Amino acid sequence: MQYVIVGIGGQGILFTSRVLGKIAIDKGLSVIGSEVHGMAQRGGSVISHFKVGNYRGPLVNSGRADVLMAFDQNEGIRNLAFLKDGGTFLVNTHDPSVLENARLKKYIADKNIEFCAFNGVDILNKHMEGKLLFLNVLISGAASGMKIEGFEEAQVVSALSELSPPQHVEANLKVFGLGVRAVKEQHGSKYKRKRSSRAFPFFSPRLHTGRNTECYSDHRRPGGRADRFLPWGVFVSVS
Repeated sequence: MQYVIVGIGGQGILFTSRVLGKIAIDKGLSVIGSEVHGMAQRGGSVISHFKVGNYRGPLVNSGRADVLMAFDQNEGIRNLAFLKDGGTFLVNTHDPSVLENARLKKYIADKNIEFCAFNGVDILNKHMEGKLLFLNVLISGAASGMKIEGFEEAQVVSALSELSPPQHVEANLKVFGLGVRAVKEQHGSKYKRKRSSRAFPFFSPRLHTGRNTECYSDHRRPGGRADRFLPWGVFVSVS
C-alpha cells in the first residue's frame, strides 16, 4: 500500500503517519516513508509519503498512490496526480462547492477515483468545542470506518493509546470514534470494503447528509466551480 497524506502545518499529518507506521510494524510489515515540510509552522504545505510493503524508495511516484488523505482541500486538489486509477481520495473540505468543478469531476471520473469529502471543522465544532488539533484523528476514524487498509479499527485504537500524549488519549479515542461512527451509522454491516456512509454516502450520483459530508463513488458527479490548481497542469481560477 502506498499513501500520500497532505495538508498544512499544524494539522497533525506527521502524527497520522506515525500511527500508520506503528500499525504496519505491529503486523510485521516493512515500512518506509518520507516527509516534506514546507513553511509548516506558517501554514505551509506538508506532504507525507508512506509505503507499507517491499519497496526500495520512500517517495510515492505520480499515479501510484492507493490512498490520498487531504487534511486541506486545496492541498488535496494540488496533489491528486499522486493517485492511481481506482485510488481513494479522502478530503477535509471547508468549501464543498470548490470540489464541484466540471474539470475536477471529469478527472476523478476518468481515473475511477473513489472520492469522499467531509467538513471536519463542523464536526469538531459540534462535538469537541472547535478543537481543531483533533482533525487528524477524526480523519483516521473516517478512514477506519471506510475499511481503508492500514486503518483497522482495533489497531488504530491501540496505536492512538500508545502514541498520544497522556493528556490527549481520552479525547483522541473519542474523536476517532466520531469518525468511525459517522461511516458505520449509515451502512452498518453492509460496509465491507472502501464503503461510504452518512459521512460518506456510497454509490450515488450525489448524496448529502447536511452540510458536513458528501461522497461520490461512481462516474456520475455534479458540475460546478472549482478552486486553484488541478492535476496535470489544468488551472481553474478562484471565483
